[in-house]
Amino acid sequence: MKIKKTGIALAAALLLAAGCGKDSSAQYDAGAEALEAGNYAEARTQFEACISAGESLAQAYRGAGIACLRQQDYAQAETYLQQGLEELSSGNKSTRRDILFYLAQAQTQQGKIQEAEASYDQILSDGDNAQAYVLKGRLLLHSGDEAKAEDCFERAVKDCTDYDIYIDIFQAYNDVRRNADGTKYLEKALEIEQGTAEDNYQHGRVYYYLRDYENARECLSQAVTDGSREAMLLLGQVYLELDDASSARAMYQNYLTDEERAAEAYNGLALCDLAEGAYDSALENISQGLACRNISDEQKQNLLFNEIAAYEYKMDFATAETKAAAYVEQYPDDERAAREYIFLQNR
Repeated sequence: MKIKKTGIALAAALLLAAGCGKDSSAQYDAGAEALEAGNYAEARTQFEACISAGESLAQAYRGAGIACLRQQDYAQAETYLQQGLEELSSGNKSTRRDILFYLAQAQTQQGKIQEAEASYDQILSDGDNAQAYVLKGRLLLHSGDEAKAEDCFERAVKDCTDYDIYIDIFQAYNDVRRNADGTKYLEKALEIEQGTAEDNYQHGRVYYYLRDYENARECLSQAVTDGSREAMLLLGQVYLELDDASSARAMYQNYLTDEERAAEAYNGLALCDLAEGAYDSALENISQGLACRNISDEQKQNLLFNEIAAYEYKMDFATAETKAAAYVEQYPDDERAAREYIFLQNR
């Protein structure tokens, strides 16, 4: 079973929950908290109660739409998000843009390609937006319109110094097994001038995706020397790719003083344990990671996935199957985990 590495994923383009200021109700606040915690059923209940009471309507429809999206109820998500747009004041451009991003996602999940493309076009009607171009390009690429997709990607990277945009485009091409087309965007990212610890970290990220681990190690080591805490986590992954679990472990242990992403460091330590065959130690580190106060949903997901792997490596297939069943219920979009669960059921 393949394991999930520590989070080097791109920064999310959208926020799950956004408060509506001093006018928010207790029910809205409860919905926002549940949404942030990944409790989507409770979030939906609270936001729907706000809607029934006529409170904070634009934001409540938005929250209910996101909760439905996470529950894979895409048709209802689309309905709520459309209603949220209708409730917005004409001058609230930032929330309108945010809702349109989620609306496009709900439409894409239903195969409504033209409608999703139109939603991205609405975002772009307010001015160039690199993330909208990337997501529209990804949509077009998956629907087979490669020329229009490339045009979107080129517009996204014009005068762009945001490394995430280049990596997003690479991943879009990687999804359709066209790595060579995506690689050229990573190579463009390396043309961004370096000069700071952040630049060294970002170049290290790009080299990581290029699987050029030696150059990644060099850039990330310099970033760590210059004080980048972020680089420690990725450098740990690079060391694991270079089969140097000892150096990887040192990176993750050094990072544990930072509470904000301690869960990610514990996941890294668990990966070191798995690489060295110390499966009980891996489970202990996973347990400590799951107990962290500031754990994000992504970090929790990675830890829970690797917990399944640890039990498999221990040959405790019954526990692995139980853990996998709970995991796929909580994260139904993870296709790899779904396949693993089927494997465990059919052993």
